[in-house]
Amino acid sequence: ALAATAGTAATAADTPAAPFTLTEAEHARVRALAAPAAVADVWPLAPLQEGLFFHSAYDRGALDVYTVHETFDFAARLDADRLRAAVRTLLERNPGLRAGFTSEGTSQPVQFIVRAPEVPLEEIDLSHLHGAEQDASIAELTEAERHRRFDLAAPPLFRMLLLRLGAERGDRLVIGRHLILWDGWSAWLFLDELFALYESGGDASALPVPGAYRDYLTWLDRQDDAAATAAWRTALTGLDEPTLLAPAAADGLEPVVPDQLDAHLDAELSDRLRRTGRDHGLTLNTLLNAAWALTLASATGRADIVFGTTVAGRPSEVHDVENVIGLFLNTVPTRIALDPAEPVLGLLRRVQAERLDLMPYEHLSLGVLQAETGHRKLFDTLFVLRNNDTEDRLERLRTRHGATAVANVDATHYPANLVVTPGRRIAVTLAHRPDLVRADRARALLDRFTLLCDRLTADLAAPVGSLDPLLPAEHAALREQWAAARVEDPEDTIADLLAAQAARTPDARALVFGDRALTYAELDAAVDRTARLLLDRGAGPERVVALGLPRSPDTVVALFAVLRTGAAYLPLELDHPADRLSLTLADARPLLLLTTTAVSATLAGDLPRVLLDDPAVQAELAALPDTPVRRRFSLEHPAYVIYTSGSTGRPKGVVTPYRGLTNMQLNHQKEIFAPAIASAGGRRLRIAHTVSFAFDMSWEELLWLVEGHEVHICDEELRRDAEALVAYCERHRVDVVNVTPTYARLLIEQGLLEGHVPPLVLLGGEAVPETVWTALRDTEGTYGYNLYGPTEYTINTLGGGTLDSDTPTVGRPIRGTRAHLLDAWLRPVPDGVPGELYIAGIGLARGYLDRPGLTAERFVADPFGAPGERMYRTGDLVRRGPDGNLDFLGRTDDQVKIRGYRVEPGEIESALSRHPLVSQAAVVVRDERLVGYVVPSGADAGERPAAEAAQVGEWQEIYSDEYEEIGTAVFTERYDGWDSSYDGRPIPFEEMHEWREATLARIRSLNPRRVLEIGVGSGLLLSALAPDAEAYWATDFAAPVIRKIGAELRARDPELAARVELRCQAADDLTGLPAGWFDTIVVNSVVQYFPSIDYLTAVIDGAMALLAPGGALYLGDVRNLRLARAFHTEIQRARGADATDDTALERAVERGLRLEKELLVDPDYFTALGHGVDLRTKRGRHHNELTRHRYDVVLYAGEPDVRLDDIPAVAWATAHAAGELTRGGWTSEAVGELLRAAGRPDRRP
Repeated sequence: ALAATAGTAATAADTPAAPFTLTEAEHARVRALAAPAAVADVWPLAPLQEGLFFHSAYDRGALDVYTVHETFDFAARLDADRLRAAVRTLLERNPGLRAGFTSEGTSQPVQFIVRAPEVPLEEIDLSHLHGAEQDASIAELTEAERHRRFDLAAPPLFRMLLLRLGAERGDRLVIGRHLILWDGWSAWLFLDELFALYESGGDASALPVPGAYRDYLTWLDRQDDAAATAAWRTALTGLDEPTLLAPAAADGLEPVVPDQLDAHLDAELSDRLRRTGRDHGLTLNTLLNAAWALTLASATGRADIVFGTTVAGRPSEVHDVENVIGLFLNTVPTRIALDPAEPVLGLLRRVQAERLDLMPYEHLSLGVLQAETGHRKLFDTLFVLRNNDTEDRLERLRTRHGATAVANVDATHYPANLVVTPGRRIAVTLAHRPDLVRADRARALLDRFTLLCDRLTADLAAPVGSLDPLLPAEHAALREQWAAARVEDPEDTIADLLAAQAARTPDARALVFGDRALTYAELDAAVDRTARLLLDRGAGPERVVALGLPRSPDTVVALFAVLRTGAAYLPLELDHPADRLSLTLADARPLLLLTTTAVSATLAGDLPRVLLDDPAVQAELAALPDTPVRRRFSLEHPAYVIYTSGSTGRPKGVVTPYRGLTNMQLNHQKEIFAPAIASAGGRRLRIAHTVSFAFDMSWEELLWLVEGHEVHICDEELRRDAEALVAYCERHRVDVVNVTPTYARLLIEQGLLEGHVPPLVLLGGEAVPETVWTALRDTEGTYGYNLYGPTEYTINTLGGGTLDSDTPTVGRPIRGTRAHLLDAWLRPVPDGVPGELYIAGIGLARGYLDRPGLTAERFVADPFGAPGERMYRTGDLVRRGPDGNLDFLGRTDDQVKIRGYRVEPGEIESALSRHPLVSQAAVVVRDERLVGYVVPSGADAGERPAAEAAQVGEWQEIYSDEYEEIGTAVFTERYDGWDSSYDGRPIPFEEMHEWREATLARIRSLNPRRVLEIGVGSGLLLSALAPDAEAYWATDFAAPVIRKIGAELRARDPELAARVELRCQAADDLTGLPAGWFDTIVVNSVVQYFPSIDYLTAVIDGAMALLAPGGALYLGDVRNLRLARAFHTEIQRARGADATDDTALERAVERGLRLEKELLVDPDYFTALGHGVDLRTKRGRHHNELTRHRYDVVLYAGEPDVRLDDIPAVAWATAHAAGELTRGGWTSEAVGELLRAAGRPDRRP
């Protein structure tokens, strides 16, 4: 059949045996495309050819990433005529070299073999140029050739450029080819045959008959793709995410010529690798693969590694396959899951066994494998093991054919390719894209690979987790950091330092609270008197005194008084429920409670209390001497106990020693106080105290007090009112504010950085948004300083400011602090790699009060410290940048921070679930609020209609309120309320505009004249569709929007208003709507708010009854149920979830799925309704949740021509993409037969 369609008689050698068929029309289209060249044959594509064809068809970058250019220098002059004759014979002997590629007018991509293409040789004489001028011309011509794209439909897909350089330099031959034509092994075959034919003048009589590439295609067709797919599916099961060196945004960058780094393993290591393989039955490839997996694990912080591996793809069953020029090569994923406890030899044997299991199935295309895993890409690095005769072949080119120099240049769409060439000394080349992998990072990758080759083979019995991936220079840098953190322990308590400051500046104002002010002498005297009162009641080291005091100077006096006694203070957050406070007191068992009469009345229990507003207590205090209280005690004793969140419903008290507070003071003197004072001209500063005293962050302001500055205590109302606080700072010329980033944003919006600008804004308690950081960085006269630290380390662990980094950072360790960034195996990670933060040093807390088990779990032995030293596991994921600053990336568990308070949703879920009327509970963070969802216990089916009505009512209330606040979009293009699920920010205007235009185009394709829009919203579609319609009816359940649109239409365009009928009613309410009259009904971006699938069905049934014959119902922006998990995974990653912690990420995704309030619909639902249906994916240049996770549906009135349930179906992926649609006995020429191909992968990038 193929011979006939080619228009010539064909021999058996020309006709592929594969059962590959095209229709006559398709053959005609191919012949027309190839004209004037005659088509000798048409073949299917090999798997890698399919991928290369697809990418080449869509890649329109300046540099063709899928080409290779090889350069050969010859001392002797080449004969151009002999070279042309050699190429002509080469083309005749190898049909695959005459292939062009197309999918235009065919059901699948094909390669067509032309009969006699022109010899692609261009000759340019540069011999008249000399020196630099000639070099410049060579470079210009070579670069121009490098950027010439191949037209895949215009064979041959290789070119030769012969440069005449003169007698002294000889000739240079540049051979450029598209990768779709032949692979690296074939390149040597091509060169051997080319130069052999050159020597014979094009006479091939002495050469053996080459093998046939079509035989390989035949072999491919006979493979069991279903079995291969199943094998790969098993091998990749459980893979949560790809292994990527570069960010996802790199996909859109133009390809570039890679930079290249080279290394050679020394002879001893090279021999050891080969000897290890021989002794244990392992291939060299196995050992190198394992070393590369360990390298990538170190570079990415992951333990489940995937990288690409090139396989020769030359099956022994194909005759003379080793001597066929063509693309046999394939790229397949190599997955290596690393277990720290597994012996190295066990890892190597497992890697080899897993590879052997998959070798029979390495013919499948990468696209099919990626579709099976649900990942658009599995890896972005490639491992290549070259043939071990490469050096011999290069030598043969030199000695036999006279080539004096050989070089090659290619682009790459992978950030990094590792190429290993065996030899006496194994050569390793890392080709990397400089725009994606910096030179220093690339060098570290290469050096780490060579290092791990050594450590991998040093002790095969060692556990994998013991293999140290750090380079010597990295170890040295860590030792230097740890040594710098070894400082002398402080000797004075923070209360002693306050006394010393009071002695230096007794008359200076220390505290301001409304109209009340205290000097340092007054403050210190009050502290001493209160300390004596507490001492008389038994306060001292290892005792706890609870503080239940409203915000005032008395609170400051009380906590410093406790510290003068050597006891620990326990601050109570008076905003907490009384039951919570009672539980805290019962857990901490304090010596006494220092409080007021009003607060005491709210707390149950028989705990001894000292009421500071009790006249008797006041008289006692007045009678006590204010002489100094200077008790000497160890700074290892607890200074305070602060309760923080727990995951089991029981908060935990963190016990913090005195030494940490003094260490903070010493750190701040240098890192914070001195720069701020200098920026203010050296004067005393005024500090606003806004933080709850129950929060350790409140010490930031108190440390300024100890340093001699004036602290303004803001009362409860003032500290919570952003507008009033800004006004206060302006009025009192406040120099320093200490707030959470969330509150900082509100203060900035209220004008904090206008008028009197505070020289310093301290931030802490949560991640800093880019907008806040940028505002502080770019405002003259101020700077921001971010302080990071869990409660388990005294106040702060890290610090850094806008003067240190252009982007948000948590900075560097404070004085006396060691920050360990460790992987899951407790090994230090290299710079630039995410790691969990462990902290150690002077400020480390003692542990959790009376919780030895929990203390042991979170405070673990420090393997990098002195014997007996501990470190705290923060659960925070951070990364050290090139400047040494640490960047916060997210949490490794479910813990979150709300307005600076660390909260575990699990604690609240646990409490909710204990309620007898609750069967399930979930808690999430939404817009800086904790939102709890519960499933009532015992609900029956009879309650469902009421529940659905309630849900509709809830949405109605939400949107009625929203549309009261925002304007319409009838005569404007506004997208108020269209916020991203990934970051909560408004979706950019250009993306929304594209979405609207695409929606309008699809609706207009239905030729709408009499239109009903159900859920008109702000009028985004009405404004564009109504002017061209005969009649336009619009409904919405939100009365404000109907009212606003009507008023705007009547005011701006009375004529249009007369053609628009607006009605306030729910989607399932058809009251007053004419049956059988509308030709187009639009329900756009509304379905997700329906309470159930039954409700959607009712709406569709009602709408279909309103359609005239031939009418269409358009349902736009339907959320895809099939992609729900992928969507929520994207959300969690975008919000900073730890992608390296599979369990935590899965929990976060599951919670998001459970809490999904909107209706998601599987596309198959619409095919089962019995209507004519057209399902369409969203299109657009922009990639967002609207284009990726939603789709459009058109349902047609009347009976459909075909029912899908009656048509045999084939799974697209299982059927090996489109090829199966023309195999197995089914063809499009079979009259009356239909086949349904289901599950086609979404090829959109």
